[in-house]
Amino acid sequence: MNSLLDWSICYVSVIYRCRAPLVSRSWWIELFPSIRKLHFVNYKLNIKMFQKIGPALINITDLDMGYMTKITDDYMAVIGSLHKLERLKIRKSSKITDLGMKNLQGLTRLKFLKLGNCKGISHVTLMKLSPLKHLECLKLFAFSGMIDAGMKAISNNFLNLYTLDLRGCVKIRDNSLAYLSELGNLTSLTLTHTQITDEGIGQLSCLYDLQHLSLARSKNDNFTGAGLSSIRDLSKLKTIDLSMCRNITDDGIVSLNTLFSLVYIDLSGLSKITDGSLKYLAVLPALKLLDLRDCKKITTAGINHIREDVYIM
Repeated sequence: MNSLLDWSICYVSVIYRCRAPLVSRSWWIELFPSIRKLHFVNYKLNIKMFQKIGPALINITDLDMGYMTKITDDYMAVIGSLHKLERLKIRKSSKITDLGMKNLQGLTRLKFLKLGNCKGISHVTLMKLSPLKHLECLKLFAFSGMIDAGMKAISNNFLNLYTLDLRGCVKIRDNSLAYLSELGNLTSLTLTHTQITDEGIGQLSCLYDLQHLSLARSKNDNFTGAGLSSIRDLSKLKTIDLSMCRNITDDGIVSLNTLFSLVYIDLSGLSKITDGSLKYLAVLPALKLLDLRDCKKITTAGINHIREDVYIM
């Protein structure tokens, strides 16, 4: 370690595996102002301790609450006082409500927000967080509040988003995607495990800066890949994940042959595609990695259509 700051970050990651009383001791709290990144790993911090150390966390820019499942609105009040915060991760905290999330309105420097399996909050949270104008990355895993009103709030409030990850938001359907047209800066979009169909893919055609797209594990049988023709003009697209979308056929894959910037394509688990689909991918000059695991109708003869320098999984 070359500095006290580096040492402090390392020290926190180790000491947090020790007994809880250490955190509340004065000599320990004195270290916090020099810390910028604070990640709780397999550590349980009760609200009294968190409230006690809260005033000393004035310089924290990166906070990861780990998998502390008993976080409540009282914790959010402390987090809301950390005005230098730029990155925040909270997972599996079902006791947080929309009222508690309102405490984050003052975190105007926040650029990265991840909420995973926080089942106590709804689309109301996304409406209340409109002051977070600098948000660039929003990850809402299995977010039960992701209905049309939630998507509308995202498109209205977070116009500077580069990354939007909505994996596991099973209430997202085709009409929800219409709001994405307002997010012209998006470079990465994850819609894994949602209800989108071919019709919904058409709503993505205006996202011209998109570089990474995941449509994997669609829960709707009406996603056959026909809608991929709508994204043929997304010339900056570098990666696309269609894994486990079991109703995609060769007719869907042909639409990828105009995406000349594609470096990585995941077609794993697509049991209906055949060797014929690989002929369309052979023309992609930037392709480096192609995932064909569990594509039962793909043969060695079909793989021979792909350039030798492409790594095939």
